[in-house]
Amino acid sequence: MILKKIKEQTQGNHTSLENSPFLRPISQKSLTLTQYITILKKFYGFFYPLELQLTRFPIETYLADFGQRRKAGMLADDLQHLQPHPASILPMCYDLPEVHTLEQAFGCLYVMEGSTLGGKMIYKMVNDTLGLDHTNGISFFYGYGAETGPKWKAFQQALEAVSSRAPAKDEQLIEAANNTFNKLKKWFESE
Repeated sequence: MILKKIKEQTQGNHTSLENSPFLRPISQKSLTLTQYITILKKFYGFFYPLELQLTRFPIETYLADFGQRRKAGMLADDLQHLQPHPASILPMCYDLPEVHTLEQAFGCLYVMEGSTLGGKMIYKMVNDTLGLDHTNGISFFYGYGAETGPKWKAFQQALEAVSSRAPAKDEQLIEAANNTFNKLKKWFESE
């Protein structure tokens, strides 16, 4: 089963990203508004170009609501609430994971969709620390709200379907997920 394999084989990189110094102020509840805006900008600068890459693949064949799962739009909305500027002036990451196959696209999506699960905890911490909510600056971490669980299950089913069509390509999927974690961490650490 791909779900067990991908979780086990990406755990180290996932944990490394979560514990990165860039994100640490969130868990330590020492987050300032300026730091939070920087975090949102970094997520936007990574997710926006990656989402553009993913549109080249028939993801909707397996995940019908892919169009509504875009994270860059939520990030742009949050930034507009907190520091109104056009998103087009934000720095973009160009050192993205390689995506040449549907399996690699789903490896990237594993990280992006997984951010909605971890986002629930981050939402609470940011809400407690800065007093913001999903209507004024934390929609990205709010994710799908009450639909987060069902949407994660739907993503898991899509991931299984992609894996079952070509199980020999599971390593591509897992490698793409690990690359996404690593590239995102590297982007967070860049100036």
